[in-house]
Amino acid sequence: MIVSPSRLQAFRNALEGAAVSTTAGLRESGIFPWDLSVSRAALCGLSDFPEKAIFCGEEMMASVLVSHRGELPGTSVISLEPGHALTLIRSLGVEGDPLDIYRNVGARVLRGILGWFGGTGGTPAELGDPILEERSLVATILGTHAPPNTLVGSLEIEFASTDQAFPACLYLLVDAKLLGSALDALENGVAGAGSSVD
Repeated sequence: MIVSPSRLQAFRNALEGAAVSTTAGLRESGIFPWDLSVSRAALCGLSDFPEKAIFCGEEMMASVLVSHRGELPGTSVISLEPGHALTLIRSLGVEGDPLDIYRNVGARVLRGILGWFGGTGGTPAELGDPILEERSLVATILGTHAPPNTLVGSLEIEFASTDQAFPACLYLLVDAKLLGSALDALENGVAGAGSSVD
């Protein structure tokens, strides 16, 4: 599928709004000290991953994967460098298994970001249990066994607090036609169709 500047801008605008609403939702728990923002965004076919995607080439990443079914079936992934994942876990001040804590907060971020598909902040999908993987991003994404017609929406999300910040990579792997339809609806609502995206 052709990714026009306006379609990419619509994708980024929706995700920026989702990042803000996700921050607000997580802050309600009283233990989430981070603001989330979208630094970069890209769309490409799975065959063009990772060359045309937002990507981190570290050999080891801590990734949380969540499958989703319903209106827009697919898989979503959020990945942090292990040191940043540990910082995130410690910042929450929650007792329990650190891996469970990381899986749960990763799934909550993904659920919030996926809310842009619903248009009103709701996730129009049933999410599966979060899975933690610790390996390279290429191995993680290809390990989803997504079909060749999958479109990869990738973005860099910044976690920022009053005294520190670090990036995370987030990937949405969805059937190209289904995601194309969702993007068409978003694109129709975007002013300035010729806008470019970093």
